Parts: sequence; structure tokens; C-alpha cells
Amino acid sequence: MSNLNLSGDGHILRAIKVSADELQNNMLDPMRMRNTFKLAEMNILSKYLKSDLRETALFVAVYVSCCNEGTIGLKEIADFFGCTPFELLSYHKQLQSLIDKRIVIEQRDSSCAASSGIAFCNSTFGISITASFNILSDKPIVVENQDNYDIYDFIEDVDKLRDTHLSSKELCDKVEKLEEQHPLDSIKRLKELVPTTIDRCLYYSIVNDYTSDILIDNEYTALRPNLRFICDTNHDMVRVFITIKDRINPLVTESLITIDRGTYLTAKVKLTLKGKRMLLEEDAEAFFTTKGEQNTNIYMVEPEKIKQKELFFDGKTDEAYKALVKGLNEDNFRNMQKKLSERNMPIGITAIFYGSPGTGKTEMAYQIAKATGRNIIPVDISATKSKWFGESEQIIKEVFDNYRLACSHGKPKPILLFNEADGVLSKRMNLDRGTSCTQTLNAIQNIILEEMERFNGILIATTNLENNLDKAFERRFLYKIRFEKPSEAVKIKIWKSKMPNLTDDNALTLARNYDFSGGEIDNIVRKAITREITECLDETSFEDIVSFCESERFENRHRTQIGFRV
Repeated sequence: MSNLNLSGDGHILRAIKVSADELQNNMLDPMRMRNTFKLAEMNILSKYLKSDLRETALFVAVYVSCCNEGTIGLKEIADFFGCTPFELLSYHKQLQSLIDKRIVIEQRDSSCAASSGIAFCNSTFGISITASFNILSDKPIVVENQDNYDIYDFIEDVDKLRDTHLSSKELCDKVEKLEEQHPLDSIKRLKELVPTTIDRCLYYSIVNDYTSDILIDNEYTALRPNLRFICDTNHDMVRVFITIKDRINPLVTESLITIDRGTYLTAKVKLTLKGKRMLLEEDAEAFFTTKGEQNTNIYMVEPEKIKQKELFFDGKTDEAYKALVKGLNEDNFRNMQKKLSERNMPIGITAIFYGSPGTGKTEMAYQIAKATGRNIIPVDISATKSKWFGESEQIIKEVFDNYRLACSHGKPKPILLFNEADGVLSKRMNLDRGTSCTQTLNAIQNIILEEMERFNGILIATTNLENNLDKAFERRFLYKIRFEKPSEAVKIKIWKSKMPNLTDDNALTLARNYDFSGGEIDNIVRKAITREITECLDETSFEDIVSFCESERFENRHRTQIGFRV
């Protein structure tokens, strides 16, 4: 015992020394242990540690062994008592209790896990820094309990089961017991979404990979090691893999994880935004910052970055534009949602802008965002649709999950913009005669319809469709704004705003002779500016503008339609 530093008035150290003198080499003999338990010093330590006498005896052994050896294993603790590691295992519950209280720190050597499935045999132990300091200072020891237990402790406790070689049933039993012992709100919510324990075990394992940074690339982690944790056999692993690949596993259907395309041997999975927030809640954003993920899942345009443009529309469209700007003013928007809620009506504001291409549908959405001080989240459905086949449900759900996250930041709710949404707003097809692509498209439409039912933000969709809009979508859009080709009067205003040097007569000539949309007029103005720069001209002549108009009209007549006609 000479290695113990007993200088000073160390009350607790003295109790440890006296107890250690009686416990050392007693071979865990029941009679000798009973006599030791009668010591006043043992009872002092027991009260100090808030532990029973068997647990206190084990603590003394660990503390003294650590003083002698540094980091220790079961063998060193057994040597203190003069017994074998096998005999020491009768104290495994007491050792686990000290670990749970964070008095003793356990470190497992996972590289040796395959050599033994017996608890603690591949672990090393030490006294926590906090406990060591308090003992040396004769200060009360801080025993961690339920009040301090959080989701990170829970995930760590589940991960400790990884190297114990439990059967799948034993693993589920232990995890269920942990869930009962620590009924955290996030775990309660998860159990409602994922009722099967084995699937929750897989989810906990993936979350542990994420929080421990055990990732392959781009937030993905290998699926097979996680399957190996929860399954008894390779066949069981394949069965679970198939449920994930076919997207019928609750972790996928509830949008908690997404799978990268790959074989059973190479498959990777990652947590969705919802999957990260399910357990980590607000802490998920801390991980976004740590991993450089902030704002990568959400492409958002701030109102300050939107260039202000003067828009010109005919009567009804112009009235609707001004009404939306007024209605989405933050004070008006909040009052509107409050009154709708009081009447048990949907509080989301949804609008569809439909009509000919180039008539200002998208630009109106951006200018509304600018005028009302709202961020806008554009989703170009026509550009991303091809990626959805095979993973459509996951991606579209993430769009809405991302939007909900953006809404949670306390700023005015952003505008979710479904740009060029023709492909998903068209009439649904008959599944009896449909292809797998048809089924996927219908699945996308159903998800959007379901999300719109409970939507509480601001959604604007733009489409060139006029007669093929699905009736279910028509019902769910609160505002339906038609964009006509601009009238002669509006075209004059557009020409004059784009080219202020045009005379009134020339602007009238262009408006009467060319049935252009605002987008087509923009093309001509850009050509004129390009020519002025390349040829060092002060101003484009009216004759050249007419030439550009003729060229634009010719191109429109002979432009080949690309893609499917709806």
C-alpha cells in the first residue's frame, strides 16, 4: 500500500487505505468480506459513494489498483483480491453500477472483441478525473443519475452492447430495458414512429456512427457493420438489407435514413435531416456546424440578394400580385394564420402561378419574397425529377423536412418555391397500366398532396400547365393565379422599362408587331447589350432591335420541343 499518497488530512483516502488493507488478498471469501463490511471506514465510503458495501469494496479495489498500475483490466482487479478474473465476474453488476455513475471509466478494445464475448474481458478501467479530484480534496463526489442522463449517454450505453456478442433477441431485450429506464422524450417519439425494437437498434447504431464521426464520405456510413450489430446471421442481415433497399423498412418510410445505391456488400446509409433531429433535436445543428453541413441541405436565397425589378402585368394578375405582397406582410400573415387556426382551418398559404412560359411567374415569386423580407427556397422539380426514380419518396420528404427546419429558426417563414412543377402537378395516371416510373411519379404526387394537407408555411408553385392540372392539386392551392401573354399596353411598359431610350412610337411598333412574353423581350434586350459592348456602340439602333425581334420570332417558330408533351 506504499504507493498511496496519504499526506495531509485526507479523510476519504484514510478510509480507502484502511478498507484496502482488509480487502486485499481476501479472495472474496464470504466470511472475510462480512467482517470487512463491519468496518466504520467501509461504511464511511459507502455513504460517500452512495453505494452498497459490495460496490464500495469493488471501488476500493479499482482505486488502489489504478494507483499501483495506472490503467487496469479485470486481471489487475482480481489480483488485488487474490482471486481469478472468473471469480471476480460475480461482481459484474457492481462494476457496471460504478461505470453508470461515471465514477469508474471503462474503455473497450473493439479490436479484441472477437476473442471474447464475456462482459468486461476486453475492457480497461480507470477512476474518472472528477472523482479523483474530489477524493483527494475530500469533497463530495458527484454521482451521476437520471437527472443528468441524456441522449448521448443512451447512445453510448447502446453502443456498449456492440462487443458483448448478444443474440438479436438479447440485444432487443437490453435496449428495451434501457428505453424503459431512460424514458427520454425523443425516444418516446421514436418508438411511436418505429415500433419494432430491432429497427430502433439499427437506428441507434447509425446515430452513434454519426455522432462519433464514423463516416465514409458525405455523411454516409457503411450499412453492413450496423446490420452485423443487430442480426444473428448473414441471412438475417440480407433480409433487413432488402427491406431498406426496397424502402419498406420503417426507418426509410418514416424518412429517418436514406440508402445510397449499392449492393449488399457496398451499401451505405445516412441520416436524413429528420433522422438527425429525431434524437439530437436542437443539438443536430451543432453537428451541422462541426461537419460543415450548415445550409448544405437547404439552398436558400435571402431577400437582400434578390435584385428588385419592376414587374408589369395585366389587371387581374397585377391585382393578385399586390394582394399577395400585402397578405404576406409579416403582421398580416401572422394575423391571418391566427384567425384560420381559431376556425380550425388549414393555416398554410399556398399559391399556384400558371400560364405561358416567360410571363413572369418565377420572377413574381422572387419579388414577393423581396417585398415581404422573406427567404425563398427554390426547388426546381423539372431539373431533379430524373433523380427521383428509385428514391423519390425520400427526396421529396426531405424537401419538406428541410423547409420545416428553415421555419424553426424564428425568422419570418420562408417561401418554398416549386419551380417548373409541370411534371408533378399533372393529372395522375392509371396505375393498372402504368410503368414503374408512373408508380414513382404517383408516389411523389401523393406525398406532396399529404404534405400540403398539413402545411403551415408559404408554398408557391409555377407551371406552364393550363388544362392538365390534377384536380386534387387544384383544391389544395388557396390562390390560383393565371399569367396571360402581356397585352399591348403592358408590352409597351416592358419595352420602355428595359430600353428607356426607345421612343413611344417605336415601343408601340414593337408591342404591336411582336407577340412576345416578358422573357422573350429580355432575350432581345440582352442581345442588344451584348452587341453594344462587343462593337463599342453607344446605343443599339431601332433597325437592329427589329432584326433581333425577327430572329427571336423565327427561333420560336422553329424551336424543337424537347421532352414529353403533357
